[in-house]
Amino acid sequence: KRELFTTVIPWALQNLNWLDPLEGAAGRDIEEALQMIARAAHERAVDPETVGLIRMVMAEAPRFTEVALTSDELIRSPLITSVIDVLAAHTDQLAIDDLQTAAEQFIGLVHLMPLTFAAFGFRRNGADAEAHLTAVVHTFLRGVLVR
Repeated sequence: KRELFTTVIPWALQNLNWLDPLEGAAGRDIEEALQMIARAAHERAVDPETVGLIRMVMAEAPRFTEVALTSDELIRSPLITSVIDVLAAHTDQLAIDDLQTAAEQFIGLVHLMPLTFAAFGFRRNGADAEAHLTAVVHTFLRGVLVR
């Protein structure tokens, strides 16, 4: 079971049809680019296949810690890297030194809450989800932009 689980779950996560978080974001202003990443992160979080896989990983995490860590890395790492890239392109506007931490906080806000809700069977509708993401981007930017 260990070999099957440690092979199949990472493979399944790598083969999900996710949006590229930075597709079309190059050259956009920081707010627009973060909004695009927020949408991609949200879609990953509430995708039924993702939710199903995460439920399995969570249930088996105590026995297969390495799969839980790999799964988390496969899901969040590309999103965090995308946010770091956007922040790095706009450092002249930012009042932060640690892009990694800021990116992790942003992804926590736009990805982890919807994923947790989805794991329990709740999903915001389109308009509510978009309003939530817009609010998160605005709140994040108020915290990181130079004033």
